[in-house]
Amino acid sequence: MKKRIYLDHAATTPMDPLVKKVMDNFFVNEFGNPSSIYLEARKAKRVITSARIKIAKIINAKPD
Repeated sequence: MKKRIYLDHAATTPMDPLVKKVMDNFFVNEFGNPSSIYLEARKAKRVITSARIKIAKIINAKPD
């Protein structure tokens, strides 16, 4: 049997296992709308902002 190779990563991309490990808690326990004002939302916003800053530094870009 031939191995199938998926080439349509513009439509969807498999999640890296390390990313999934970090995100699992937010998928199940600590979810919140980062645009809202309640506690869980503010925590989600802080995590997203922190991730944007880290990624921006890696790719030499602005977080926004």
